[in-house]
Amino acid sequence: MNTTIPHPHGAGLMRATNGLAEGGDGFPAMLHAVPRIGLVLSGGGARGLAHVGVLQILEEQKIPICAVAGTSMGAYVGSLFAAGLDTAKLVELAGEIRNLKALLKLMDPIFPPSAGLIRGDKIRRHLERTLGSCTFEELKLPFLVVATDLDTMQAHVFDRGSVAQAVHASAAIPGVCAPVVVGGRRYTDGGAADPLPISILRERFELDAVIAINVLPTNEDTLSCDGKACSHSKNVPAFSSA
Repeated sequence: MNTTIPHPHGAGLMRATNGLAEGGDGFPAMLHAVPRIGLVLSGGGARGLAHVGVLQILEEQKIPICAVAGTSMGAYVGSLFAAGLDTAKLVELAGEIRNLKALLKLMDPIFPPSAGLIRGDKIRRHLERTLGSCTFEELKLPFLVVATDLDTMQAHVFDRGSVAQAVHASAAIPGVCAPVVVGGRRYTDGGAADPLPISILRERFELDAVIAINVLPTNEDTLSCDGKACSHSKNVPAFSSA
């Protein structure tokens, strides 16, 4: 399905939240947006917090965004952006999980670890603290979350229902987090199927351009680890248009 996103009033706004109407697909219809720009946020674990810095640049430059897609940590950050949070709030939330001690507080171990090391429920509840029971239909921007269907190993796009549940599924790292069951099917980290879902966003919406932010480790980053924690790459974040 390819959905037309009409243009929102006032070029230069990050989000067109005035004069919203519901389109036939249930998404908010943006009125008179020029141009229609989509935003794609990659996975990348804790490196995904770098997305917030790029969003600050987009906000400062008043670049209008009409639709968002994200995988894993990109889905986490993207959900908050699509919900209408400004970048000052995103920076504050990112600060809560920027170190190992903070991340450990979000761990909920499974004993015995048959399906994974953690359930991931605490991570979902951490997101729900901000979003509550928000559904995709209630977001300020059209938003797509990409997860991997464990039975088919194909990308699955969430665009209905609970946002927090979809993000939980998209961020369930294989071997670490237990798969997330939604509608009787098992889902895991979207990075296994589509770590940077540019084509998915383009297939779903009629856009003039797509800004894709890729913070995934490069081969150079991986080879330089030497069994230790990887240092920050000079190439993070990778910022490109598509």
